[in-house]
Amino acid sequence: MAAGFSAGVYKLEESKGITEQLEDGGIHLSTIDTAIWSYSHFDHTGDMSKCPNSTNLVIDPGTVTSTYPQNPNADFAGRNVEELDFSSSKLSFSGLKVHRLLQGQKPPFAGYPSTSPRVLPNFVEKIATFKADPNIFVVISDDISFRGSIPLFPESLDDWKRKDLKENLTFWNKKPRHVH
Repeated sequence: MAAGFSAGVYKLEESKGITEQLEDGGIHLSTIDTAIWSYSHFDHTGDMSKCPNSTNLVIDPGTVTSTYPQNPNADFAGRNVEELDFSSSKLSFSGLKVHRLLQGQKPPFAGYPSTSPRVLPNFVEKIATFKADPNIFVVISDDISFRGSIPLFPESLDDWKRKDLKENLTFWNKKPRHVH
C-alpha cells in the first residue's frame, strides 16, 4: 500500500481532522469523555494525540497497540485505553455478542464484533437506542452514504423538520444519489 501512495496510485485529500471540525463547531475537546474507534484504520481514528489525556479510548479486540510505548507520541500515550472483550458477555443482538459501553448512560451504546465480509474481523459496530420521538433526529453513519444529502458538521441541521430529512434519510427510505 505504501508503494501505491508513493507512486501516486492512491491519493488522500487533505482536510480538517475531526478534532479541528469539533473545535470549529464550538465543541471543546476537554468535554469529550470517551472516543470509540470502530476499527483502527487511520481514516477512522483521527489524531487522538490532540485530545487531552482525560479522553478515554475504546478500541476493538485485536487493535495493534505495539506502537506504544516505543512511540511516545502514539494515540494511546497517557490515556485510559479499554480493549473490548466480548468473550464474557451475556448480552446478544441479532445472534452476535454485545458489550455494553458507558454503563448507566441513556441511551445505552453497545459495540459488537461484526462478521460481515465487507469489514475487518472484530469491526466494532455501535448500536444505539433512541426514542421514536418525532422531535428527535439522529444521524449515525460510518461512511459517506449521506454526503450531499445533509449539511455536514459544523453546518446547521436546525431546519431538518422543514426539509423532512428524518423521513427522507431513514436508511430504508434513502433515495440513491447518482454519482457522475
